[in-house]
Amino acid sequence: AFLLLLSLLVFFLLLLFNYASLFLIFLILLLCVLGSLGIRLLLLSRVFLLLPLLLLFFLLLFLLLFLLLLLYL
Repeated sequence: AFLLLLSLLVFFLLLLFNYASLFLIFLILLLCVLGSLGIRLLLLSRVFLLLPLLLLFFLLLFLLLFLLLLLYL
């Protein structure tokens, strides 16, 4: 299932190849803003329910950076 999702994301990014640079830059900036807000919320409220969401977010960020590397190599 993970490999299928990965291939679908690669296919989606290849479809968006003309807009890929702006699209990925926008996504990475958005994810950084959301990540910093999530970390601040986690530090302020200390709610452990946010921890899996943060782990999922970092996994998605790593996946986006990996796809960015694949796209430009």
